[in-house]
Amino acid sequence: ALAASAAALGYGIISPPLDLWPSIKELRADYRTATGERKQIALNDFLIDMSAATSIAVRSTQSNPHHFELIAGEAAISLRRDFTGSFALSAGSGQTIARRASFDVRYIGANVCVTCLDGELRVEQQGAAANLEAGQQLLYSLDAMSSVRTVDPATVTSWRDGFLVFHATPLAEAIEQVNRYRRGKIVLMNEALGERLFSARFRIENIDEIVDQIRQV
Repeated sequence: ALAASAAALGYGIISPPLDLWPSIKELRADYRTATGERKQIALNDFLIDMSAATSIAVRSTQSNPHHFELIAGEAAISLRRDFTGSFALSAGSGQTIARRASFDVRYIGANVCVTCLDGELRVEQQGAAANLEAGQQLLYSLDAMSSVRTVDPATVTSWRDGFLVFHATPLAEAIEQVNRYRRGKIVLMNEALGERLFSARFRIENIDEIVDQIRQV
């Protein structure tokens, strides 16, 4: 019984059930925001805007001095125009490489979403690669990469202006994002409902209003 309890505790630290608390990897991050918190990191050559419940670790080496890892959450990176190096952001099973660009990366659950806001990016994942230009986006999971699609960058980064915007977003995905901005957890008990498309626009400061709308869905 003690062995089983220890094993369960160890698993809970590494992979918390329903993401009810941060994993040990998130707690060891160099930069971290709590639920509902946003933060901006200003470094010499770039800015990193961190969304809520986001963890970032520094992975710089001598050969790659500008390498970071998005452990969980969402971040928008803006490189200076006179930046001459290469910036790499790892997330999940892939990485995004940029020069003189700005982009947004969201890593929630098993999926990573990369959006190019300005300039050009290269996304590499498990042997696959794709280039993105401003207004383009792709997703990848552990073993697959989507095709490139066109999106509205302002909608993707609306969280920086204090809004959450959902446009024909699967309900399960919307709930995952909402849970990062409010205390407690919305738990979806019906997988079929999670596939329903959900559209809404809310101020983050009034995030609890979204609960009633989700319940109606």
